Amino acid sequence: MRSSNILGILGIVFGFLGGFLVLLFSTIATDMITNAMIAMFASILGILGICLSNKESKIAAAQYLVAGIGVLIGISAFGILSFIFFIIAALLAFREDPKIEKIKGASQ
Repeated sequence: MRSSNILGILGIVFGFLGGFLVLLFSTIATDMITNAMIAMFASILGILGICLSNKESKIAAAQYLVAGIGVLIGISAFGILSFIFFIIAALLAFREDPKIEKIKGASQ
C-alpha cells in the first residue's frame, strides 16, 4: 500500500471524526450542520482519491488537495489535522508514478 493512501485514510478518518464532533456541537449552533456535511462530503472525495491512486496518481493528488481544502473550509478548527494529512497525501501522490508491473514469463 502506498504511503499516500495511508495518509489519505488518516485524513478521511479525522475528517469524519471532526464532522461528527461538529454535528455533536451543532445542537448549540444549528448553522454548523451544513459545515459538517461539507467536511463529510470532502472526506468522501478523499475515498474516491484512494480508489484512483493506483491508476491515475495525478488525479488522486488533485482529489486529496480538494478534500483537504473542503475539510478545512467546512470545519475549520476541527479539520486542521485532516487537512494536514490530505495535503501531505496529495504531495506524495503527485510525486508517485504508477508502477508498471512486469508480466510473468515475458521475455525482454
